Amino acid sequence: MAIANNIAGSRVNSILLAVVCAVGLALTAAAYYPGLMTQDSDFQLLQAQSFEFGDWHPPVMSLVWSGLLWIHDGPVTILGLFLVGYWASFCVISQALARRSAFAAWLIVIFAFTPVMINFVGTIWKDVFLVIGFLVTCAVVIRAHFRGVRLHRLTAAILVLLVAASVCARHNAIFTGLALTILILCYTFNFPRDEWRGMLKAAVVGTLLYVGAFGAMHAAITTITKPKETYPSSQLFLYDLVGISLRTHQWLLPPSANYNLANLPACYEDKGWDLIWLRCEDLIDDLRATGEWEHLGRRWISAIVSHPAAYAAHRASYFNSWFRKSDNDHLFVGSSKKSREYGFEERSAYLLMKKYVLDAAALPVMKPLFVNNTWVLLNIMMTGLYAVEFTVRRRREAFLPLFISLSGMLYTAPLIFGGVAPDFRYIYWGIAAALVCIATSIAIRRPAATT
Repeated sequence: MAIANNIAGSRVNSILLAVVCAVGLALTAAAYYPGLMTQDSDFQLLQAQSFEFGDWHPPVMSLVWSGLLWIHDGPVTILGLFLVGYWASFCVISQALARRSAFAAWLIVIFAFTPVMINFVGTIWKDVFLVIGFLVTCAVVIRAHFRGVRLHRLTAAILVLLVAASVCARHNAIFTGLALTILILCYTFNFPRDEWRGMLKAAVVGTLLYVGAFGAMHAAITTITKPKETYPSSQLFLYDLVGISLRTHQWLLPPSANYNLANLPACYEDKGWDLIWLRCEDLIDDLRATGEWEHLGRRWISAIVSHPAAYAAHRASYFNSWFRKSDNDHLFVGSSKKSREYGFEERSAYLLMKKYVLDAAALPVMKPLFVNNTWVLLNIMMTGLYAVEFTVRRRREAFLPLFISLSGMLYTAPLIFGGVAPDFRYIYWGIAAALVCIATSIAIRRPAATT
């Protein structure tokens, strides 16, 4: 009788979890329909419609979007892809965690509704595209873990390709993709994860497979889209060159008729390169007109080699700026004119969502959650914690949260050195990885059911 009651209770719990996720899907669809677009989204939609691409934004999302346009014009189809992927992933994770811990299962569903996660889910950005791909991957792996089964090789191959496609949306995700690929392989093949030889084999095979998959995916996308080269990496080079120049009192940029060390401070702020294109756009125009824009990388390397202390101080200043709470414009964005042309309106559901996010961000107890470095440091801390749990304390199941948090750390930490702006969306996967890791780590501390 007790066993029957437990089974019935488990079924009811599973149904309730699914219902709550379905409600979340309905709420976010009502708030964001037919898809919230910004200027970045407009640019990528134009590429999807014209099938003419550039590399300022990696073209993978525009390429996928172009296929969805055959179903319906505008953002509604890709919004559906985002929302279904988001809520289905959290539903699958919650059902998996419920096999060991009802508390962990409900916690992950609550996390899906938190303002730091739900605020971007209906925005048509490559950051959200990437997070959905990674969430789906983690959901399938977590389901396999708690069901005690291996992934089918075809499923694993599809997941590796999904990871590679997601990585193509943001270049700081390259090492994240490697961590997730190794995670997939360890749930596909019988690598003895509690032995160094097994882990080394998984790392080597995973690296080779990931390099091949990512290389093939990148080559295929480039061949299909033939993106116009705009040298987006020069944003980083210019920002760093300005920062180093100001700290060394030396002009390290190409010669300029309009700018010198006296007026260069007007172009610089610690949190990123926004002031350069807002106040000093003519500097960028000059660099492009003279052909120096595409060659800034050489000056950048020379400046770092010649002035490592100044570069470190500049990057430390940028890192410190991430301890400030993100601006409201970065927490909940407004719609573009093109978005409104496709039918987006600030309806009651959207206004309630906006109020929910911004009011939460204003609460003193919640403010740390809207700070970029909270999530950078949290992922680093959890990766260290579960590395100790797995390697020193020999807790085999710690492997799962270890690699999830590692994926978050490898996504956010490179931005310390390669970031050029403080936007909260840039750490979106770091937030998701940390929350999934927390719920998963709670579930694995509960003993597995015995029959």
